[in-house]
Amino acid sequence: MSETTNSLGYWEPHTSSVDFCEPNYIGSIYFAEFHNTWSSLYLVALGIYGLYHSPSVELRYKLPFFILIIVGFGSAALHGTLHWWWQSSDEVPMLWANLSFIFALHKIYSCHGESTTQFAIVIISIGLIQTYIYYSFRHLFWLFIAQYAILLIVITFWFSYLVLTANKYDYPIRLQLLRGSLTSYLFIGLTLWGYEMQNCDELVDTFIIYYGLSYHILWHIGAGLGTYLLILLLITIRMQTFGAIMELKWNYFGFFPIIIQTGKKLSNTWY
Repeated sequence: MSETTNSLGYWEPHTSSVDFCEPNYIGSIYFAEFHNTWSSLYLVALGIYGLYHSPSVELRYKLPFFILIIVGFGSAALHGTLHWWWQSSDEVPMLWANLSFIFALHKIYSCHGESTTQFAIVIISIGLIQTYIYYSFRHLFWLFIAQYAILLIVITFWFSYLVLTANKYDYPIRLQLLRGSLTSYLFIGLTLWGYEMQNCDELVDTFIIYYGLSYHILWHIGAGLGTYLLILLLITIRMQTFGAIMELKWNYFGFFPIIIQTGKKLSNTWY
């Protein structure tokens, strides 16, 4: 992992179970990883932007935006301090984010107002169990990755099924959102993050030359945008259920896309 470049770093000694490849304290003694800190705030901006522009008023389709904001702040705190408490403020909400997708997907085609209380209790219970496991074995970074990855795989297949089984009118925008999400998250963010972590010792000298800039900021952008597009896909499917015709717009050079309702097919009820 990266080496501390300033022995007087404000947050030392570090207690997180993982260090990243950005050279520590290269820009300021007050930020363990300066660039990883500011780039985490992109997730916060996405969550706020999504909440403001979301065409859905149902709480369970707004909840992932709230959690994305929490993850962004937690990630910034983790990279700024490299302390285990702030690491948990990043990683535990990531587990909750997956559960929020499962909760919303469970009754994606349900009638408006149909009760979700029983399943909400199940999801909350699972969340509490995952949180307990996380804090009981917080020194095992791989265990967090395993918990996160299992649900992420389930969610990916679930969304893929909803896209592939869509009618010819709803299919194009669903495919566009899913393809954008997977490209951003898996093929840009995750690929570069994995490459960096596997080759950190060879890359760190290059990162020092570029004032600490590392591939990890692209992980934040890729994973943040990929998650955000998945939330838009979730809302799109929900609104299409009630006859809405949806359109995707790539605002601000594609970094802040939105979905808008441009018409209705059959139903007079949409959200």
